[in-house]
Amino acid sequence: MKIYLWVFLISLVLTVICGFAVIPALKKLKAGQSILHYVKEHESKGGTPTMGGIFFIIPAAAVILSFCVKSGFRNAAVICVTGLSFGLVGFLDDFIKVKFRRNEGLKPYQKIFFQLSVAVIISAYACLHGYTQLILPFSGRTWELGGWAFI
Repeated sequence: MKIYLWVFLISLVLTVICGFAVIPALKKLKAGQSILHYVKEHESKGGTPTMGGIFFIIPAAAVILSFCVKSGFRNAAVICVTGLSFGLVGFLDDFIKVKFRRNEGLKPYQKIFFQLSVAVIISAYACLHGYTQLILPFSGRTWELGGWAFI
C-alpha cells in the first residue's frame, strides 16, 4: 500500500510543477477555449487554456511506470497505455478546437469510435494475456472475470 501513496504524492507534485510551466505556455500559444457565440452564460470562460490533461496524464504515467514496473506490477503498463490512449483522444479533440478556432472538436461519433476502439484493443490484450482478475479495493479479495473482462 505504501507504493501507492508514493506514486500519488510524486504524481501530485509533478502535476503542480507542470501546471505552473504549461498553463502560461498554453496562454502564450493562445490555446484558449473558443466559446459558442450564442451561449451567453459561457462568455466568461472564453480563452481558458485547453489541453490541460497534458500536465495530469504525462507525469502520472511516468511515475506509475517508473515505480510499478520496477516493482513487478506488469499490469501497470497496460493501465498506462489505456490512460495515455484515452488522453490522446482528448488531446486530439482539444487540438482540433484550438487549431480551427471552433468550439467543437471531434464529432461525438468520432469520439465514441476512438474510445470504443481503444477499449476493444485493450480488452482483447488483457484477455489474451490473463489480466482478467479484478481486485476489490481495501478488501484484499479478488474476482476472476475470465472472458467477461472483454465484454
